[in-house]
Amino acid sequence: KGAVDNVMGNEKANIIYSDPPWGIGHLKYFDTINSKMNDAYKTETNWDLFIKNFCNIINKYANNITPVFIEMGLKFYEKFLLIIEKNTNYKLKQLFKTQYRGSGKLLPMIVMYLTNSFDYTFDETKINETHSDQTVINILTPIAQKNFIVLDPCTGFGRTMRISDSLNMRFRGTELNQKRLDKAIKYLRGKYGN
Repeated sequence: KGAVDNVMGNEKANIIYSDPPWGIGHLKYFDTINSKMNDAYKTETNWDLFIKNFCNIINKYANNITPVFIEMGLKFYEKFLLIIEKNTNYKLKQLFKTQYRGSGKLLPMIVMYLTNSFDYTFDETKINETHSDQTVINILTPIAQKNFIVLDPCTGFGRTMRISDSLNMRFRGTELNQKRLDKAIKYLRGKYGN
């Protein structure tokens, strides 16, 4: 059983929102950062296996109407989209041109909105050119329902978790980097106690 199996059990996600590593270079970078942050032996994550597992998570934990949102760097999204569309029954519905903060400045990013039957069209003017938390807020708010389950298999510092929680949705996520996971857990403990 994998980490996502442990947090999801027999549940299905109502929404999947994730910011996975954007390519093999980013995956190697995160492997290096993880080993440095956690004083751990550096392991190399196999990109092909990672992307296969990411697609399997979508296939296994999405219900028939689960929308999937994937954040991706501008130069990486087309390849990632082809892999997702080839290995799942999800197709691109909308593409949002957003931004992320990198090296102290705002850089272009894409959020792919994929669906197999979820029929909602977003007002792109409320999402395009936003960044960080505001992007996630503007995407999740119009489709949020109390107790919806939001799955993020690449939780990071817990941005999607915090926003899902603020919208009264339940969050399920995993993160390989223990320091990032600790920061997300610290937020939960601060809000809800141990």
